[in-house]
Amino acid sequence: MLLFDEKYAYYYISVIIDQNTCEECKKLDNFYILNDKSQMDLISKYENGITECSSSKGCRCMLVAVCKDEVGSDIIVDKLKKAGGSGFL
Repeated sequence: MLLFDEKYAYYYISVIIDQNTCEECKKLDNFYILNDKSQMDLISKYENGITECSSSKGCRCMLVAVCKDEVGSDIIVDKLKKAGGSGFL
């Protein structure tokens, strides 16, 4: 389980899209999650890939952490707060 770390602004799911990508993973490509204690269950759910993945190659998705000092991260954080903490932007 990831520990809450204040240096991160948000996370997003990055999916390798090719002939081996399952539909469940495709649906979650570029799903954003605010780095907030209220979102830790959701962050933990995806930190090791998509559990619903049905690809014969296994899940190749990655939860990417974005630091607060990343250019434009404040814009994404504002959008996530308006969206309730997670979602597609």
